[in-house]
Amino acid sequence: MFSRLMIAVATTVLMIVTSCSFPTIAPGKSAIAQVPGVYPFKLGDFKITALSDGTLPQDL
Repeated sequence: MFSRLMIAVATTVLMIVTSCSFPTIAPGKSAIAQVPGVYPFKLGDFKITALSDGTLPQDL
């Protein structure tokens, strides 16, 4: 029981340390390609994402 707990704790600590030490994505860069209907943009310090789920023709 104790050895399983120690392995779980050690694995968690190593994952946290390596993710902080070796970031795979540079800050400010997006790893996701632009997809239709998803429009992210910056507004000051905020990132806003507008979603479009299609259009519906209506008589006005």
